[in-house]
Amino acid sequence: MFAGGDCVTGPATVIRAIAAGKVAAANIDEYLGFNHEIVTDVQIPTPDLSDLRPRGRINTGERDAGERVHDFQCIECGFTDQEAREESSRCLRCDHFGYGIFKGGRVEKW
Repeated sequence: MFAGGDCVTGPATVIRAIAAGKVAAANIDEYLGFNHEIVTDVQIPTPDLSDLRPRGRINTGERDAGERVHDFQCIECGFTDQEAREESSRCLRCDHFGYGIFKGGRVEKW
């Protein structure tokens, strides 16, 4: 039996689930006797991060307590269009806007 992702670690990030899937795929390949060497032939250019500053998550707004005490409407307001664009363009690993830097570098071979 091979397992990975949330069923092994409990709730975690998508990045960890993908990594666990790659490890499981390599183990299944080896178990079946294929022993393939999976390499990446993609050249990724080095990003220019000189003009990018680290930024954290954008917090959603909340309705005032005096306003929401009278109804059962949503408490959080959600993102504006601009906030949604900024949040979706932020790197989820390192809080850099745009292209992220991976600790330890990119894995070239599985």
